[in-house]
Amino acid sequence: MTHARRLDSIWLKAASLGCLWASAEIVLGGFLHNLHIPMAGNIMAGTGIILMISVGHLWPEPGLFWRAGLVCALMKALAPSSVLFGPMVAITCQACLMELSVRIFRRNAFSLILGSMLAMSWNMAQFTIRNLLSYGNRAIDLYMALVGWGQKNLGLPAGKPLLPLFLILIMHLALGLAAGLLGLYIGRRASSRPLEMSSLTPAQVMNIRFGRPARAFPYSLGWLLADLILLVAVLVLTGLAPWTIWLPAGLSAMAVWILRYRDAVRPLMRAGFWVWFILLTGLSGALLSSLKNGWGGILGGLGIGLAMNFRAAVLVIGFSALGTELRSPRVGTGLSRGRFRQLPGTLEAAVETLPLVMANLPKVEDIFRRPVTIFHRMVAQSDFWLKRLTLKQARRTGVLLLCGPIGEGKSSALQGLVEGLRRDGRTVAGILAPSVLQDNRRIGYDLVDVAGGRRTELSRIAGPSEGEGSPSVGRFVFRPEGIRAGQAALSLRAAAGADVVIVDEVGPWELRDQGWAGQIYELTLKTQVPMIWVVQSDILDQVLEHWALQNPRIVDPSALSPETALQKVRQWLDGEK
Repeated sequence: MTHARRLDSIWLKAASLGCLWASAEIVLGGFLHNLHIPMAGNIMAGTGIILMISVGHLWPEPGLFWRAGLVCALMKALAPSSVLFGPMVAITCQACLMELSVRIFRRNAFSLILGSMLAMSWNMAQFTIRNLLSYGNRAIDLYMALVGWGQKNLGLPAGKPLLPLFLILIMHLALGLAAGLLGLYIGRRASSRPLEMSSLTPAQVMNIRFGRPARAFPYSLGWLLADLILLVAVLVLTGLAPWTIWLPAGLSAMAVWILRYRDAVRPLMRAGFWVWFILLTGLSGALLSSLKNGWGGILGGLGIGLAMNFRAAVLVIGFSALGTELRSPRVGTGLSRGRFRQLPGTLEAAVETLPLVMANLPKVEDIFRRPVTIFHRMVAQSDFWLKRLTLKQARRTGVLLLCGPIGEGKSSALQGLVEGLRRDGRTVAGILAPSVLQDNRRIGYDLVDVAGGRRTELSRIAGPSEGEGSPSVGRFVFRPEGIRAGQAALSLRAAAGADVVIVDEVGPWELRDQGWAGQIYELTLKTQVPMIWVVQSDILDQVLEHWALQNPRIVDPSALSPETALQKVRQWLDGEK
């Protein structure tokens, strides 16, 4: 993040929550509304309520809900459609009602449930207000006529004209109660049950290692304006023009964005994601059209589904383009003044989060089989995203990187550095990960707690039936006891009072927010203790960008004698250049 002024934590949290909410509104909301799913507005309101309550359980700060609602509503404004103003108002009011409830009754289960019931009921209130403003007394006359018809034909009791409204209100309150309870359950689950570590296949490890580092980008305010106009124009065309116009226009826009912003959109070029999304939207559109119009309308329904998918693709790639240009130092400087000083980071976080969420969508079958688990994963990952945003502001100093190719003795050199620093009287904490050899062949790694000297088995090459249920990286399956030992050795408590903390190593797993990533975030954000990280040279640029390190010292131990390397580390710890 390029802004000189540090953003408040509450706005960063609102950006993360607001964009999760906006992602659901844009993707799921567009899907439901375009297919005319009954009660689509209530489904989307329930989704927003669940996200607010569950993420708010992790971040119980005053003002989070209304800020997140504002971010979500503004993000909704970037997705033009025939129905835009109404959803923006609904999102903002739902968030404000949640905020009002927790402000009046303090943050507890009662206030959150009450707020969710009020937020869900806003859909009914907005519908009533909109029709009264649009049609005046005629809306009342129409309602009374419908009530009279119901009394005559459906047996509704006479003399109770407000009974239908009361029944509808009860239904909304019940839906709000259900959404609130589910949000509380997911929030408590996310705070008490951290996500299990996910594995990296050998192919994924190779993709990370040989992925090209981000290039220096030629920011342009003209391109920022052009991207915004282009995105709006294409989305308007998809709603108003025939496919012979919007399809070539959209393909041309995406081609321009992919060429200019290839580093930003590369994570989105995952074939599996797009194949599943095309099948889901296309087949759903065809199925619902056949149910409403018979099998003769299946082609029209298929066309609707594919058009929805195309619109989503334009949104995701277009938002990636906007997010790239919004990192411009000129944008940050211009918007960091006066009352808009919090806007740059909030807007950047919101725009950048959408492609991240889209690129990490779960498998379609998992959404239907494990909806609670999917919400849990989204909520838990929001905390990682917040930490990454905060790191970009913190610009951590005091990190030395021992960098070199695989198998060039970085860990051995690190062991010598630890012994030398101890001879100097310095307190050293952290972890070492020496390799384990068998018949001159590496079969795994052990973990050594630097402070206590305890050695634990960390990983081994997986056998034919080994490793089921345990995370793996490439060929190596990681032992739960080794992971727990490493997490303890890198905890804030273990680092307290240390002169330097060793991390062996920061690799592809950490770049995917796994492994020691959580402990590195904590040490980086909550301490100023100097750290020495082992990093392989082929991912050095990715590590520097991921953790937003400022002026790190980089040492190649293979090019230095052990004494020279130790002397350089001593000079660095003593503040010498």
